[in-house]
Amino acid sequence: FSSLGCSPDHAVLALGDSITLGDCPPAGAPYPSRLESLSHRPVFNRGICGEKSDATLARTTRELSRVAPTAVCLLIGANDTREDLAPEEIGAHIREIIRLAKERKARVLVATLLPSRPPLGADPVEVAWTNLAIRKVVFEESAELVDLNAAFGDGEGLLQDDGLHPNEAGTQLIAEKFDNQLREEHP
Repeated sequence: FSSLGCSPDHAVLALGDSITLGDCPPAGAPYPSRLESLSHRPVFNRGICGEKSDATLARTTRELSRVAPTAVCLLIGANDTREDLAPEEIGAHIREIIRLAKERKARVLVATLLPSRPPLGADPVEVAWTNLAIRKVVFEESAELVDLNAAFGDGEGLLQDDGLHPNEAGTQLIAEKFDNQLREEHP
């Protein structure tokens, strides 16, 4: 951490699926690596390809214990939405992840889902409903919203050909949005 000019006291835990991991398919450096460069904080990438929100919830306590972060960046729900899991269920999993992180006194930054399109992306209506559920939970739990859906717009020029994963420009945008939120005063 000394090469980053910070201590582990400012660690960030990035939880999520392939969009967080950045390897399936790759789009250059994943957003947690880019966030580390932007924020000058250690960022621990704990994304898993294909993961759904229930699996992220199941491993959250273990990851929080390993990293002891001051902030958690959560971007999850794309795989749930692709498999038609109800937005309320996704929201319930995210709510519990937020609560677990807050018990550890970590800031919790929760992202909305990226826009998506065929061939791999979920139905845009389902994405919209899931994003409403995410916004509601973030508000009710006093977490911090990172509205990636708004930042991406229709996704043109920011998504890979699969319609689900961000390209390099999209991955950079995700890192910048999380970094901007981390730089804001925490209430």
